[in-house]
Amino acid sequence: MGAVTLLVADLDAMTAYYRDAVTLRVLSAEGDRVVLGRGTRPVVILQHSPELRHAAPRAAG
Repeated sequence: MGAVTLLVADLDAMTAYYRDAVTLRVLSAEGDRVVLGRGTRPVVILQHSPELRHAAPRAAG
């Protein structure tokens, strides 16, 4: 299984979360895409998607 790609509205905040809280290392950061992983293996790819909106507080999912 390969890396998981996540669409994120705030690329900087999500990069900081996966780097600092989940302790993944930034393997590459180019434009609107950041690849994080362990060692040299990519685990998460964050793709900036600014059109995403926050769900309503009581929304499912």
